[in-house]
Amino acid sequence: MSQNVIHEGFVHLYSGRRHNLNRPWEKILHLARRYVYPNRGILSLAGSMKKDFYYISRGRLSTQVFSGSGRERSVLFFEEGCLFNLAMVMLDVPDTGEWFCHEETIIWRFSGSMLRDEAFVREHPDLIINLMEAMCF
Repeated sequence: MSQNVIHEGFVHLYSGRRHNLNRPWEKILHLARRYVYPNRGILSLAGSMKKDFYYISRGRLSTQVFSGSGRERSVLFFEEGCLFNLAMVMLDVPDTGEWFCHEETIIWRFSGSMLRDEAFVREHPDLIINLMEAMCF
């Protein structure tokens, strides 16, 4: 299975669409809060939002991440069936900035604390395995 990485000069494009790895999370959307963003809308994960993770049930988002030198950048795309913002929750990495909606996008916001909740992990081991698999791509 390819990692779905396209090199275009110094731009790397990543997409989870072909893998569709996170569809199992749809079974617990009742634990999340639904948000709808318009085409060309901007999602800023600031404040408490940056400590949560998200599932995209419809649409497509992208963000740019620059290297320390500012020379190289990665364009990260997340599409339907994908979780995003996992690194922010699990590793406490710096803010990823703003996300751009390429079409009307529906996302579901999960509390980041649920990933460290032992009861949740015991009840949903299949989702934890799915999350670990997704983080490998």
